[in-house]
Amino acid sequence: MSASGNLIGPGGDNSLFPSTRIPLAVKLLSKNIDGISKNCFRLLLQLVVNAIEGRVTQDGCLDKIRKQCLLQKGQQAPDNLDELFAGLHAVVHAFLRLEPGSLKSEIFESDLRDLKFSEECIADMVGVLYGPKRASFDVALLREPSTPHLPRVERMQWRVDVIISSNTLSRVLEPSIQMRMVTSDGGVIYFTASIARFHQMRHAVAAALREMGHLEQKSLLKG
Repeated sequence: MSASGNLIGPGGDNSLFPSTRIPLAVKLLSKNIDGISKNCFRLLLQLVVNAIEGRVTQDGCLDKIRKQCLLQKGQQAPDNLDELFAGLHAVVHAFLRLEPGSLKSEIFESDLRDLKFSEECIADMVGVLYGPKRASFDVALLREPSTPHLPRVERMQWRVDVIISSNTLSRVLEPSIQMRMVTSDGGVIYFTASIARFHQMRHAVAAALREMGHLEQKSLLKG
């Protein structure tokens, strides 16, 4: 959409939409956003924020925005508020899908100008998406059914058993660890590990946590 190629670049880090295709809702937004008033845009953005945070959206909410625009400023709201809402929601959702700090505010502002956002609307977008509410947005996205995630471990119990004898040996005296995990989806997992296997698992978890720390440091340095 622009000479810099920010919006439809080849999947680079400085891209709001990394793929070569911009969603249809965003294209329609770009065609109609220049005619919206500041007050109407803020009401629409607040509705998008409520939807992202999982708040209940009442029927007829767009009609209420039309009435509020007329009552507060005497301004006529666009007839295609539904298309504007869908496009604005797509832009906000695309931004929140990016790694925090990976898209600098200056580039984001340039992307919005390519989409024909006014400077007042750009300031509102930057204030919301780069402000303190970003953390709550990330938490809300994790709750979305469409977000891939694994069940979390809610509770873990363990005990050490000692096998005195078995079917083949009369005397073993080998300790083992019995573990019970309760996951966030209601599942219960039981498993047994020998002392040697438990130490292997402990080492694997420590290595995974160390690697995650390295990745977080790279992300911070990159940002």
